Amino acid sequence: KIEAMDNLIAWLPASIPAGDETSIVHGDYRIDNVIFHPSEPRILAVLDWELSTLGHPLADFAYHCMAWRIPPGVFRGLGAID
Repeated sequence: KIEAMDNLIAWLPASIPAGDETSIVHGDYRIDNVIFHPSEPRILAVLDWELSTLGHPLADFAYHCMAWRIPPGVFRGLGAID
């Protein structure tokens, strides 16, 4: 048993900001986990759900936007195109 972890577990539920929401989060939402319709501008399926969890509704959006803030070359582009 780790006392600091017990304290954190007790503190977290009481410290959630007001208005915070929970939803299903994909966890790895990116273009290569999406199947697009071959002739229409729409998504047919989202793949690769093993990292899904419950979290903030903006978590997947934040993950997607992260690529704009990190230096080039950290993540590979689609088909090696950055």
